[in-house]
Amino acid sequence: MTAQGHERVQRAAMYRPPAALRPYLSGAAYEQRGFPPSEHVGLPSCSITLVLPLEGPLVVSMDGRTRVAMSACVGGLHAGPVAIVHGGTQVGFHLAVTPDGSRALFGCPAAELAAGVVELDELWGSDGRELLERLRTADSWSGRAAVLDEMLLRRLASARRRAESDDLSQAWSRLSVGIPGTTVADVAEQVGWSRRHLGGRFVAEFGLSPKTVQRIARLQSAVVRLKRWPTERLADVAARCGYSDQAHLARDWRDLAGCTPSEWLRAEVLPFVQDAAGAAGADLADDYSIAHHDLAVPGQP
Repeated sequence: MTAQGHERVQRAAMYRPPAALRPYLSGAAYEQRGFPPSEHVGLPSCSITLVLPLEGPLVVSMDGRTRVAMSACVGGLHAGPVAIVHGGTQVGFHLAVTPDGSRALFGCPAAELAAGVVELDELWGSDGRELLERLRTADSWSGRAAVLDEMLLRRLASARRRAESDDLSQAWSRLSVGIPGTTVADVAEQVGWSRRHLGGRFVAEFGLSPKTVQRIARLQSAVVRLKRWPTERLADVAARCGYSDQAHLARDWRDLAGCTPSEWLRAEVLPFVQDAAGAAGADLADDYSIAHHDLAVPGQP
């Protein structure tokens, strides 16, 4: 129960898309109710974010000042924090789309979406409005998952896309997984390009430089450790995630997250959707067969 006497609800489940979509996205369905109003910090990541809210708009701010209410939000790759206003209740789907998925599902390179947020219907037109309407009128989570499957497969079939080159995909994979000790020069040499050519290809396709992608991947590695072991010494987190020292970690966090790791942990009062879904161990869909009809509460049988 909350201080106001309202029941606090946190339910989440993994969304498992059809096999044809799995190279391009992963995600979760979530329901959060009874939480105190707050402002969640959306950290930079190596995925494009698609949020499909089912009860009211999603309110976001890219600059920390101007708030925008969005019906369905596509957030591009970015190198700074995004403020997400939580009124205490949020219900919907949160999908993480790969850069290749940007071409496959949105019909454009990730660079065209970088450092911004757009309404889904700006990319999908009437399909975006249809998706949201059908998700909101479906009477079960299994029904919503089936609608999401159908619409994503429709977009996959219709998107005009040019696949990334194998060399570019390899370079992205190497730099976006946060392997300590990997350098941009090493990756450029592995794909047979100069650092300058690699940088130009990254900016053109992803909207970020190779070095920035590497910094974001390192931040993501630190986020995973801090969420799993929030009391771990920051010096140890820095060493394990590829930072030269704790001061290096602190500088990167201020640049990319706008705060220190300790400040971020203190400010986050909401559960992390993907973590809650994983803890629940529940799937909404497996290919076209719905395996789970209701969201499971993490920590409960």
